[in-house]
Amino acid sequence: MGAQSGRTYAIGSTQQVRTPAKRITLDLRDVPLREALKAEEVQGGITLVYASGALPLDRRITARVSALPVDEALRAVLRGVDVEIRESGSGQ
Repeated sequence: MGAQSGRTYAIGSTQQVRTPAKRITLDLRDVPLREALKAEEVQGGITLVYASGALPLDRRITARVSALPVDEALRAVLRGVDVEIRESGSGQ
């Protein structure tokens, strides 16, 4: 996934996520999870790191979020997927 502002979110971890200041709005209708995660990266200025086999990337989702912190928007996009999310502010 492409590097953006230095925030990295690892999907599939068990650590807590700190709430970032950046807020985003997404209106995703019947798109593959892969595209939704990419939209989150672009709009949130973040990098998502995950094992593609751990997520149903071809699963179609609908998610509408308005001015939510990046981590809350990510949870909305991943609703129904059994994963944990961890933030690394250092880009590691």
